Amino acid sequence: MLGRSQLVIHEKAGEIFKKSLAYAKKVGYLKGRKMKIVLDTTPIFGRGAVKDTYNLLADGIEKLMVALARREQMDTEHWARAHDLSRYLASSIKGTVEINWDNPSERKAFLLGIVADAERLLLRARAARKKCPKNSPEDQEITQAAELLSTLLAQDIDRTEDDVPSIKQSVAKDRIVSVHDVEERHGRKSQSARFDGHKAAIAVDTQSQLITAAQVLPGNSHDQSGALGLVKASEENSATSVELTIGDCAYGTGAIREEFKEADRPLVAKAPMIPRAEGRFTKDDFQVSPKSAMVQCPAGVRTSKSRPGAVAPGGGRYRNFVFPKNKCRSCPLAPHCVKHPGKDFRTFPVHPHEHLLRHARREHHTVRFKRLYRLRQVAEHRIARLAQLGMRQARYVGRIKTLFQLLLTATVANLTLIASREAARLIFVFLALLSSLRTRLRHSRIVQEVRRWTEGQRVLTNLILPAIAPQSGGWWPGL
Repeated sequence: MLGRSQLVIHEKAGEIFKKSLAYAKKVGYLKGRKMKIVLDTTPIFGRGAVKDTYNLLADGIEKLMVALARREQMDTEHWARAHDLSRYLASSIKGTVEINWDNPSERKAFLLGIVADAERLLLRARAARKKCPKNSPEDQEITQAAELLSTLLAQDIDRTEDDVPSIKQSVAKDRIVSVHDVEERHGRKSQSARFDGHKAAIAVDTQSQLITAAQVLPGNSHDQSGALGLVKASEENSATSVELTIGDCAYGTGAIREEFKEADRPLVAKAPMIPRAEGRFTKDDFQVSPKSAMVQCPAGVRTSKSRPGAVAPGGGRYRNFVFPKNKCRSCPLAPHCVKHPGKDFRTFPVHPHEHLLRHARREHHTVRFKRLYRLRQVAEHRIARLAQLGMRQARYVGRIKTLFQLLLTATVANLTLIASREAARLIFVFLALLSSLRTRLRHSRIVQEVRRWTEGQRVLTNLILPAIAPQSGGWWPGL
């Protein structure tokens, strides 16, 4: 549950952001039309320090020591010294020992000592809680620190058959990467681009390029998380309805398409690519019945025999349809269908949202889709502007405060965009008036009067004369 102060911060930042859109509407933006919005995400590097398993556990131990020392009204350094835990107050636990890090047995012994100290401290925390009034500030602080340390042990430490601790070789799901910001997560923007922190998700109006909604997601969440929520927030923030939502391939999954379809929200997004081997049939070369009860192959063979398949991304299971072996082995199209003609038979996986994805892949080739999909660059430009304003790095700890930063940054991005366009509009009006004035003053005495201005006005004269005095090769050649 969010603390009261965090809720206040969130509400205030939301009000300021809404006021930027209200001002935009006041000066003429977002009026008299429905919006087409683009959704996109970008990484936000977390504020908390990300450390390896040894130092992460040491930070968790230190945090629990601070809580226990405060409970006993002692200085943390003195408390740690009294319980033989002083080494955990160093900036790096690995720097307090001299071992051969290439020697597995020495690393194992070092880890064993850290885990033993952590478990000993957890037992002391359990005893301390019994002496604290229930739900008192001391009880809550010790409980939170003890739960964090327990989580760190569970996510990073394995036990052998002999109950010897070792570092896990795999990364735990939803792994905590920093004690200083427990909401930071390992994230990926692509297969090669990794980061530690959060994700900023934004919605941008394609016509005005104003950011209409923003949210901070966990770093390990899918880009499409909360997509429909951003659409609804855009309508609430701008008091303007959304007629179309555009997103990249991350927003084109079957589950998201089903969610938008049920909400009666048009969506334009690329469907995930299907495997395509040279000279082989693809899934789209097979026909699937409207209720996914039967599949027909390119040779005209039909099958309704199926079995449950793997879990699909976003929920639901594939249905694997199986074609008769005798038909596949004698089929003249087998070399284009199966890997080993004459030996293999075809299985065909049907996605829970197969027809939505097939329809989306057909849309890729239409002129309308190509025209609308190009509008995605609007969101990329706004993300670049947010990064320019410092949004790539979180200034605060936690997602709520990072959302506060994002909303204020988006407000600045909106207001500077409006200001720059209003300035450009004024310059255009000024140049139009100047052009009209120049036509009137052409070959008149006023040009000569301007040249007689005082010395203090000569700088301005030098700026105006090239525009209003007839010159060949000027702004209006030929006049």
